[in-house]
Amino acid sequence: MGRFPLSAVVGLTQLFKGGDERGDGALEALLADLLSDFSADRRSAIAEFLEHVRRDQSLMLQLAPEGMALFNASTRNRDGVSYASVVTRARAPGLSTRLSAGLSPAAHATHTIYDALYRIAASGEVKHELLDDQLHALVEGYGQLPEHSDNDGVVPTLSQPFGRILACAAADHLDVIGHFDDPKAEPPHFDWLTTGTDFNRAGFELVWSRVVRFIAQGRADLVTHRRHGQAGRARLRRLHGSTRDFRAYARGSSP
Repeated sequence: MGRFPLSAVVGLTQLFKGGDERGDGALEALLADLLSDFSADRRSAIAEFLEHVRRDQSLMLQLAPEGMALFNASTRNRDGVSYASVVTRARAPGLSTRLSAGLSPAAHATHTIYDALYRIAASGEVKHELLDDQLHALVEGYGQLPEHSDNDGVVPTLSQPFGRILACAAADHLDVIGHFDDPKAEPPHFDWLTTGTDFNRAGFELVWSRVVRFIAQGRADLVTHRRHGQAGRARLRRLHGSTRDFRAYARGSSP
C-alpha cells in the first residue's frame, strides 16, 4: 500500500496528542486521506467494513490481556498440533529513536504515534507464565530476559511466547509482516512506524524461513504418522483376515 499520506499521519498524531482536531470530523478526514489511493468500489467496501468495526467493538475486550488469559485457561491445546510463536521487541522510544527519523516530517510524525503506542503497551501488567524452554529462548535471542515494559509498539514482549519460540526479532509489530524500510526492494517495503529498531529484509527472511521450516516439518511429521498408521492397519489385515475381522480386532472383540 506504500507509505501513509503525510496529512493522514499528521491527523493520527493530533489524535494521539489530544489536539484540537480530535473528534468525528478529524476521524472522517483521516479516513478520507488513508483511502484516497483506492478505487471508488474499494473505498466503499473498506469504509463499510470500518463502520461495522466502529459499531461493534466487542472483540476488543476479547483481545485484552484479561480476555486472552481467560481464553488460554479455558481452551486446551489440541493433541497432535504443534504450536509456535515469533516474539518481537522494538527499541524503547527516546532521543536516539527520534534522531533515527532524520529530516522526514512523516517519519517524525509516525515516531510520535509509536511513542504513544509503546507507552500504552508498556503500562499494562503481564501475567503470562513462561516455560523454561521459552525463558531460555528469550535470553538466548535477546541476550537477556526482556523487561515487563518491553513491547513491539502493540503487544508486550513477555506476553507473546506460545509454544516453541521460533525467533526473537528486534522489530516492531508491523516490521515482521513486511512493513519495514526497504523502498528499493522488489516489491518495495515501507516502514509505517518509525521506531529506530532497524529491522531489515535479512531479518524478515530469517524469521519467515524459520516459520516455513516449522510448518514443513509439521506436515512431514503428519505424513509419517499417517503412513505408519496405514502400514499398521495393513499389517493387521494380513494377520487377521478380512476388513470386518480387522475392525472387530481393533475394537478388542473376537471376529
